[in-house]
Formats: sequence, structure tokens, C-alpha cells
Amino acid sequence: MTQSERLSKSDRLSKSDRREAVEQLLADVGLPAGTYDAYPHELSGGMRQRVAIAAALAPNPRILITDEPTTALDASTQETVLDLLESLRSGRHMTLLLITHDLALAVERADHLIVFHGGSVAEEGDRNDVVHHPRSPYTRELLEAHSRLRPSAPPEPGSVVVRAEHLVKTYAGSSAPAVDDVSFEVRAGEILGLVGESGSGKSTVARCLVGLETPDAGIVAYPGGSGDSGWSRERAQLVFQNPYGSLNPTMTVRRTLAEALRVSGKPSDAAAIRALLAKVGLEPDLIDRKPGTLSGGQCQRVAIARALAPEPRLLVADEAVTALDANIQTHVLETLLELRSRLGLAMLFISHDLDTVRRIADRIAVMRNGRIVESGTTDQVMNHPRHDYVRALIAAMPKPLE
Repeated sequence: MTQSERLSKSDRLSKSDRREAVEQLLADVGLPAGTYDAYPHELSGGMRQRVAIAAALAPNPRILITDEPTTALDASTQETVLDLLESLRSGRHMTLLLITHDLALAVERADHLIVFHGGSVAEEGDRNDVVHHPRSPYTRELLEAHSRLRPSAPPEPGSVVVRAEHLVKTYAGSSAPAVDDVSFEVRAGEILGLVGESGSGKSTVARCLVGLETPDAGIVAYPGGSGDSGWSRERAQLVFQNPYGSLNPTMTVRRTLAEALRVSGKPSDAAAIRALLAKVGLEPDLIDRKPGTLSGGQCQRVAIARALAPEPRLLVADEAVTALDANIQTHVLETLLELRSRLGLAMLFISHDLDTVRRIADRIAVMRNGRIVESGTTDQVMNHPRHDYVRALIAAMPKPLE
């Protein structure tokens, strides 16, 4: 379905009037006239979100409800979309309900805050009152989450665990490569943050590293060991964004981890399962529960435990904390940092959120349109960015909560 078909569902207008109305809606959300005949796959993540906003504006609503409207967008695109929503709210005299897991973003953009926890309202009030005089313990935990993460000095990086050289990957039906001449390496005990907006190619890189995709050109090599230097379970494992989607809802934690251990040729008895749970900071009494009875943070730690079953040298975390609130996000990040320190794991931490990446990564590589446009230590990238896109990302990051 083209964008024009998506927006022009009314039979009360003639075809020419509908086109004019659609083009006006697209213009209202800052999209060029050519978007009228475009398909979603031809648009960037930010442009697709603008089309969704335009469709919601078609009936001239009095209230616009936006449910995580910028969760998958990088900081610069997020700022652009939120500025657009604010402009539309003011220009159309609408009420805007902004639903988000990101308290810093809500504080920066909202006049009035409602904090939800466990299906009920934990706190409500003017944003300044909520930030500076929180009454709910949960709100205080959210506010303290960012400052609580204080990574210790990283260990000295060891030998190279994975090396990607000149990776190229183009999907069928696409004229542009998803990954275009990407090279990097990750060493033992090191966390490399890979940052980029939706569609930048970062998840394709992850899939190439763990054997889910085969690059059209270039190589992925795991130096050391004997024989083939390609991917194997013992070399790299992937942690997905949505733990509820990646875990079988009908299987208990015991069955999930036992299966992962058996497939890896490891002992799968109760002691081995409890040892995996202990590695990720989970209590053994969760062993017979199913994903639907666990919190998002607990589920993600089970997913991490499953990834650790083959004792991989590299852990690839693809948007692993994106859907979690600040408090749970910090718990998961702390778990990853502890695993790095205790096991000497190499990690590729992938996210669209530069603020999250800077909190955990030793080095950062920024992707855009399939290419790495900048890389360096976290300090170099955050404090001395060279590329205009990276400077724009840093400038657009939500202000820290104080």
C-alpha cells in the first residue's frame, strides 16, 4: 500500500481533492510531495513515522495519542519527530499524550507527568514536582538509574575475538546495500558500541557475525583455535531486542536453558541451569516459571543466560535494552558489565540510542546508510566528534535528569 492509499480512505472527496488533501497532510508533517507515491520500504524510519502521524491527523483529532513514537529512532531523528509533534500540537490546538519508557525524554517534552508501574499510577504531577520532589519509590528509582551505573575501569583488551573486513550485504529487491564496506574488530574483554538509526545496517552486521546472513563480499573471521575461523555457537551468540518474542512462551526457564545446554553439548542438569541463572543475577526459584510470568528485565536476563550456554567468546546484544524502562535497563547493563569483567567476554552492543551506548561501551562505531561514518574510544566520539551526523546525534540527546 502506497502512502497515498494509506491516507486517502475517505469516499467523501473526489480523487483530485483526495490527492490535494493527502499532499497537504504530508506537507504538514514536513514530507516532500514525492512521498505521495512512495512505499514504506522506500522511506527512512523518521519519514515512515511522519506518514503515520499524517494518517492520524487526517480526521483532525482533538487529542493525539503517541505510543513510543520515537523508540526505534536515533537521537537526531527523535528530536525532529518530537519537534514536529510539538509544532502540530500548538498549531492545531491539540492535546498530545506522549507514552514512553524514557523518563528523561518525557521530562524534557511534557508539561504534566503520569508514572505508571504494575498497571497503576505510581505518581502524577507537574514535571518539575515529579523530578525534584518524587513521592513514589519507583519514580525515585527511575530518576537514580542513570547515575547508578558507574562502570569500573575496563580490563586491558585481550586478543582479537572477531574481525569483520569490508563487509557488503545487499538484500534482494534493494538497489542500495544494507551494509557497505564495513570493517571493525572486537577484542576479549572489550565492549564495542555500534550506533545507528533504524535501517542503518547495524542489525545486518549482527546477523552476519552470528551466521544468520552471509555477506556478499568481505569476511567475518574468529581468529584463534583450530580449523575453520567462521562462526560457531562457541564463538558468538546473539541476544535479541524482544525477550518475550525470542523466548518460547510455552517453555519454562528450566526447559529453555536445558535445551540450550544440550544443543551446545554441555551438561543440562539442574546444577548447570542454576549456574547459568547465577551468572546473570537471577534467583533459582525462577527455574520453573514461563516468560509470561516474568518481568521484561528478568526475561532479558534469561535470554542472556541462554546465549551464555555455549560459553561464547563474543556476545552480540542487538537493541537488548531498548524496550526497558531506565531502572530495568540499568540492571541489564550492570549484568552485561559484570559478565565482561568476570568472563572476559567480548561484546558488540548495538543500539540506536547513543546515550545508552556511551554508558557501557569502551569504543563506539557510528553507522549511517550502511557505512561506519565515525569510530573511536567513547571519549573521542562523545567529546571530540568529527562527523556532522555524530555531532547532530550528540546535540539531540535528551538532557540528563538532575
